Amino acid sequence: LNMVIFKFNQFKYITMERFSHLWKMLFLISFMAFACQCSPIDESRKGLSIFGFVRFQNTACNGTTRNGTCYTSNECSTRGGLPAGDTCASGYGVCCIFTLTCGGTSSENCTYLSKGSDSTSDCSFTICPKHSNICRIRFDFIVFRISDPVSSITNVGGSIGDCTTDSFSITGENGGSPVICGTNSGRHMIVDSIATCNMAQFFFGGGFNNEAFDIKVTQFECGFEDTTLAGPSGCLQYFTGQSGVIENYAFPTSISELVIEGKATHLSSQDYRICIRRETGNCRICYIPTVTGTMSKDSYGLGPSSNGIEAKSLVNEKCKGDFLEILSGIPFTSTNQMTVGAVNKICGRYFNTADDQIVSISVCSFSLPFELRFVTDQDEMTPETGDAVMNENKEEPRGTVGFSLTYKQFPC
Repeated sequence: LNMVIFKFNQFKYITMERFSHLWKMLFLISFMAFACQCSPIDESRKGLSIFGFVRFQNTACNGTTRNGTCYTSNECSTRGGLPAGDTCASGYGVCCIFTLTCGGTSSENCTYLSKGSDSTSDCSFTICPKHSNICRIRFDFIVFRISDPVSSITNVGGSIGDCTTDSFSITGENGGSPVICGTNSGRHMIVDSIATCNMAQFFFGGGFNNEAFDIKVTQFECGFEDTTLAGPSGCLQYFTGQSGVIENYAFPTSISELVIEGKATHLSSQDYRICIRRETGNCRICYIPTVTGTMSKDSYGLGPSSNGIEAKSLVNEKCKGDFLEILSGIPFTSTNQMTVGAVNKICGRYFNTADDQIVSISVCSFSLPFELRFVTDQDEMTPETGDAVMNENKEEPRGTVGFSLTYKQFPC
């Protein structure tokens, strides 16, 4: 605001009544000039200053240990949040942190889901979109540790890969998530939002006393799916960057766990898309198992082998139960996207684009957008449920391993 300095000795003949009118006019002009600087965004709040109300946007802010949303102190309290860290909006707001415990409901962006002190009861959270223009809701698993699925080393039959003790899933009218369990810290899920609430549900069966979870929930407006961490509609996971690692839920978090016989057991009844943002100037993406040849255990194994004697690869129509779908998959050595013999489904014991192979290779695709589909059926074939050819535990790497793939994008 411009400061107006009155030199009263030049206005000694102005009456008090005229001065009063002049002051009112100056106040009106000053208020209008201030109002022109206000944000036109609806999601904003007012804080009181010595000059009147200051309007600011409810943007993301950094709390002491968590991210939050900038609100006035009073509104943070009214909405059930707690202030943390430094102030925001030039001191007129506080960084408000929203944390839900079991049974809680929230429509706030950047909300955290916490287990609380009760580790034995089932637990659910209701997450509602902040407004009608929310299209995607992301759940980042900062900490996620519940009981593992039924292992293939100590069990046989249809229960292998099932979450029979503890489980987690997200429901929603526009499709939610598959049921998962195990350790998934550092992973995430993203679900579509259609102006109705989603429910995140934990079920605890007892017998596992080390449950822990801390989940960050972020909402994304429509139209920003490709420029944020929201990802396109229908993608349960979304990765960005020139390279990275993609794993199925419950995949072991260390090589030592992987090489322990039977420790890696992929989940049953999965069917979801994994999408990767195409970085500027790239047209090809390649995948390879993150671990290969370690004590005969690759970080890949989906379904049976092509025979009952040796672990081998399978592709396309032979992949009926568990598989990865990579459209137009070709070997790394094939740089022509029109390569004859490109595959769409990969399964078996080795990650390859041909049947009956005994080595994993780098599999590439020019198909856009960059994405995979992961599918598993509800049963795993083991000695008591199938013949030697279909036995997923016959020979290493086992068909119950799942996958951990490193991806890398290449220029056009």
